[in-house]
Amino acid sequence: MKNSSRNRSTFSCARCYLMKKKCDRKAPSCSRCLRSKTPCLGINRTSETEVPRSIVRYLEHRLGELERNPPDPGKRYDASSSDQSQSSRLGDAQNRTLQAARLAIASVCTPSLLLGEQGIYYEARLFYASERPPLKIPVRGIYYEEPPRTAGLGSACRLSNTRALMIPFEVAKVLFDNYILSILPRYPCFAEADLVQLFNQFFTSRNDPTQISSESTCFIVSMVLAISSLTSRVQDFQRVVTLSESLHRDAMAHCSFLGETSIRTLQCLLLLAQMSLLLPYTGNLWYMSGEAMRLAIALGLHQEVDRHSTLSSADRELRRRIFWTTYQVERTIAIASGCPLAISDDHISTEMPNERHDTEFQESGINPSQGYRTRMSQFLHHLQLSRIQTEIHQVKFFDQGLPEGIVDYEHWLQNMESSIQAWQEGSTSDSRAPEWSISAANHSRVLLHRPCSRNIVPPDTSLQAASAAAIRMINCYWSLVQAGNMFSPFQHVYSGFQAGMVLMYALRNHGRTLRESSLEDEVHNALDLLVKLFN
Repeated sequence: MKNSSRNRSTFSCARCYLMKKKCDRKAPSCSRCLRSKTPCLGINRTSETEVPRSIVRYLEHRLGELERNPPDPGKRYDASSSDQSQSSRLGDAQNRTLQAARLAIASVCTPSLLLGEQGIYYEARLFYASERPPLKIPVRGIYYEEPPRTAGLGSACRLSNTRALMIPFEVAKVLFDNYILSILPRYPCFAEADLVQLFNQFFTSRNDPTQISSESTCFIVSMVLAISSLTSRVQDFQRVVTLSESLHRDAMAHCSFLGETSIRTLQCLLLLAQMSLLLPYTGNLWYMSGEAMRLAIALGLHQEVDRHSTLSSADRELRRRIFWTTYQVERTIAIASGCPLAISDDHISTEMPNERHDTEFQESGINPSQGYRTRMSQFLHHLQLSRIQTEIHQVKFFDQGLPEGIVDYEHWLQNMESSIQAWQEGSTSDSRAPEWSISAANHSRVLLHRPCSRNIVPPDTSLQAASAAAIRMINCYWSLVQAGNMFSPFQHVYSGFQAGMVLMYALRNHGRTLRESSLEDEVHNALDLLVKLFN
């Protein structure tokens, strides 16, 4: 076999580049520079500056020079006479080394890491090597196209330029209270007292020119009002969406602080995810939820705080709520879209939030109603389902091993079916439980019994169970739409698509099984409803 030497990557010659000639990239000097007896340097095409042709060879050359010219051991070092020149030489050497290192890893790392700036240290990589890349959707969403794609197109122009400070205080207070009492219990990532303080500070600045709200305050209040406005029951949906989009744009004008690694940044990422769950075109949900979870891990929220920590009970509770809200959002998006999970449950030790933590309400002046406690209980109940769906998702679609104590795959199926049934019975025992509990249980059954890489051809019993669950889920979604309670279009559309694929697979490959189980007509009716839902 012919021996071949490995060629190190080198830059093109600056002289050849400026002459628009092809450089042969020979080291240490290309042929043209050798013939013309001129120094052969590379060029950085981004900054148009001359750089060493090969970073590795440059560093080797510098190391060789230092080794060939060691300091004279007999010469006494006079620190008083050479402090300034020595520090200057060290500074130059450090700058040259940093420049070479930046060029060497520019394709895999951001400059903020080398320059020591406060930034999200993982922002250079959008997904890990063990994950498949996300869909090719712009990070900021198709909402920022020219012209932008909006659901409020054709609505009143006066609403399209509405800023949060332009909304009358009474209207803003209604929207804010609606978020506190109806939406925050579903995504409890803020302390109620903190939100009330930010809201009062924001609208105080409108009447007092000396009061200037921070970027984060403007962002949070605008996003809260934008999300809350989307829950309106007003029939003119275009006007509602136009107002919400305008408030969202107002918030994004104050998003410069999102480059920091902090609890506040994570809370604001969760607000963006809440907005995108309602209006999916406003952002790349898979990207944002992954960034939120990675930021939570970087902040250590996935690990329970040590008992000897000086954190107060309120701070501990807030950390738990923020992490489990991030967990629920990330799991909802990843499972609905069939993407990998950002973290395994085995690496999580954070305790569940407290169902009744009313000290924050007392500080904020808001009287917690029984409805709030019910919704907080539903959040914890939904978390339980998210963990069930996580195990199904990992075992069936990403080849995770069966849990300890499980004999085989059939035993695991029965065990998960029992867990789903117990969860559903716990939901329906409360008459105030929303219909999403029933649809969520049926979605779990679709995930459990549908064909997958682990079980490409499921038995007839599993196929019948998946088809029946898909039919019930589509019927439930139709009821939610008729009642105006479709609170998460992203999740419902993806789940409905999965259900439709299962039904079409069953019709094509197992029509006889459907006829024998008297499901064929119901399958056709469910598919008709699904078409109406998507239209």
